[in-house]
Amino acid sequence: MKRFARRVTALVCAATVSGTPLQAMAAVQSVELASHGGEVTTALPVGTTEVELASQRAGSCRFGRTWGYDLAARQLWVSGGCAGSFQVHVRDDAIPAQAGHPQSSNAAAGLAAMAAIAGVAILASQSNKHRHEEAYAPPPPPPPPQGNGYYPQQNWGGNYPQRSGVIRNSSGMCIDMQGGRVRPNVPAGLFQCHGRANQQFQWSPRGELVVAGHCLDIAGRAAVDGARIVAWNCDGSATQQWVAEGASIRNRYTGQCIDLANSASVNEAPIIAYRCHGRPNQRWFW
Repeated sequence: MKRFARRVTALVCAATVSGTPLQAMAAVQSVELASHGGEVTTALPVGTTEVELASQRAGSCRFGRTWGYDLAARQLWVSGGCAGSFQVHVRDDAIPAQAGHPQSSNAAAGLAAMAAIAGVAILASQSNKHRHEEAYAPPPPPPPPQGNGYYPQQNWGGNYPQRSGVIRNSSGMCIDMQGGRVRPNVPAGLFQCHGRANQQFQWSPRGELVVAGHCLDIAGRAAVDGARIVAWNCDGSATQQWVAEGASIRNRYTGQCIDLANSASVNEAPIIAYRCHGRPNQRWFW
């Protein structure tokens, strides 16, 4: 694979607290990455929150197909001839302070004050901390619905794209609820795409992946690598909430990703929950 060059520059904004200049709470880095046909990856900085394609240099750069990123694995990738300049958004508190910076003492004092304020806010919202995307401590599931009614409309926050249709892998095969009939505890597997009801998914505002009136869930509702992805009655459980991270689909409760077991693109290959690593068997496309 040809060597590639990347150029990184940091653009830091400014903020003010009580009239004291501070370093910004966010920074943007510019990274150039090019593929010459195969896949090329580069590590993302600690504290990365988002990556955007700033400009396309060569090839066809399509998010989720020829470029993407994985925050859990801290990795940016391009393939298929895509070359571009990317903007990497990084939390400012994750960037080491430069020694001798003229504002370093003011920034440190200001950040300490802001941390104290944030600490008060965190203590005041402990009961809701499971709504924060970066907290992986398993939250208690919401109470079950009363009677036969569906639980109230609610959005727990997070990146829940409004998508519907089949979910394909890079080989063009689809996530399929096995047996053709969707009911509780039916496992998900890989199958040739046919577009019938057991392959039609809708991402709800609550973060659920709904198929034929059921929700994708993790068997056993525990963070065990290799647990099957199954259909279950939609009941608002935390293991039924999924968020998009690049081309990966991560469970908000366990932090695991939807994974094709053994990377086997064959009919009825198991779809499982597994720790997120961003490799091709955890990339899914709508």
